Amino acid sequence: FRIELGEIEVTLSQHSAIGSVAIQLYGETGHERRLVAYVVPRNGQSLTGGELRNFLRQKLPEYMVPSQFIFLDSMPLLANGKINRQALPSPEDLQSFQKATPLPARDALESQLLDIWKSLLSTRSIGVRDNFFDVGGHSLLLTSLLHEIEDAFGRTLSLTDLFEAATVEQLADVLRGNRSASQLDGILAIQPKGDKVPFFWIRGGPLFLPLARRLGPDRPSLGVYLPAAKASGLPLHYSVPDLAAAFLDIIRQVRPHGPYYLGGLCVNGVVAYEMAQQLTAQGEDVPLIVMYDSQNPTRYHDFSHEGRHWMFIHKLKFHLKIVSQMRVSDVVPYLRERVLELKRTCSQRKWQTYYNRGWRIPERRLGDLDSLIHPAATHYRPQPYGGRVIFFNSSEWPEGAYWDFQAGWQEFVSELQGYRVRGAHESMFNESNVPDMAEKLIGCINQVENSQTGLEAVNAASPA
Repeated sequence: FRIELGEIEVTLSQHSAIGSVAIQLYGETGHERRLVAYVVPRNGQSLTGGELRNFLRQKLPEYMVPSQFIFLDSMPLLANGKINRQALPSPEDLQSFQKATPLPARDALESQLLDIWKSLLSTRSIGVRDNFFDVGGHSLLLTSLLHEIEDAFGRTLSLTDLFEAATVEQLADVLRGNRSASQLDGILAIQPKGDKVPFFWIRGGPLFLPLARRLGPDRPSLGVYLPAAKASGLPLHYSVPDLAAAFLDIIRQVRPHGPYYLGGLCVNGVVAYEMAQQLTAQGEDVPLIVMYDSQNPTRYHDFSHEGRHWMFIHKLKFHLKIVSQMRVSDVVPYLRERVLELKRTCSQRKWQTYYNRGWRIPERRLGDLDSLIHPAATHYRPQPYGGRVIFFNSSEWPEGAYWDFQAGWQEFVSELQGYRVRGAHESMFNESNVPDMAEKLIGCINQVENSQTGLEAVNAASPA
């Protein structure tokens, strides 16, 4: 890609809180190259790198968005008044890049919200204008944040509200009633722009942002969730087909008819599969399903109790091996993630018991779709599918047949195209891993759309 530094400077200068800006490109080639933005805020206003990054992403492609923002009191100037670029501090000379002091809470509501954020994110350095997803927030924490807000303020917000009001300042405005809550409850606008066929990612949230940007500014990516009100209307003995039908009701708010591109990570890919079955049975066009690490539920029962015990031991050895090869500073965060993973597994077992005994899941848990989907998936028996499925299997799993997720679908899907991609279950969506995955997915999309264009041309030329 050709990077125009001047274009980035002109675009960033359009931000009302910026006094002056300079963009520098560091590194020779490939992964070493990085864009650094030097920013002088206007009249001492408070700015964050996350805020400026989001501003640029609305106007420029991802490769033209700086990876680092250095905030200065003033720009070094030459005698003629131009910026002295040679005098700009290099990132290597800074122990950590400078940034404006986080803006503190200005009233009791912002203070209470800020305390909730700090507790959830395990950090004290957050301001009211910091974006939740730029300071360590992710889709799993969004559900916890929903519950915390409901407990503290007695207000029930949607995931869409949290996604669109992603700073304490914006969230406080929603709670005060100064900012409209989302009108399309259940739809998360991950990347809403463009006129190409959109992707609907089942329970897709900020994790999918890097991929959505790589798919291009003209390809919408929308996350789909079940609002608590919709989930509470499910039958007592609901099934994956019931869940799929409920998700389709949400999708039809924004796209009544196909073609549809559907996808999801883990068990959400299974729901997308059933949604495609229902859509095709209704005569709708589903050219593509994308599944990430989605285990076929029929395989849950292919392993005996002894086999599952062996898998646990095998996975434990796998994690111990990874820890033994880590830097000491990375061990604690890794173990913390494993503890959270174990808690999620225990929670799933708990709700599985509720499901098996025919008990209703408590209403306040309905926003946590894990508690709804996983229990139903264990009883789901997918039917053969005649369409196209693209399957991505992350690479960081133990060796063994159970973790070859793609293999479980080979006898069910007539057109199954699979790839093994770098990263773990969620880290395959990280900025560093997603380019290769996105390139493969774009290639598949082009195949689908080129073949459909050719078919339409043939049909148009055929005599009536």
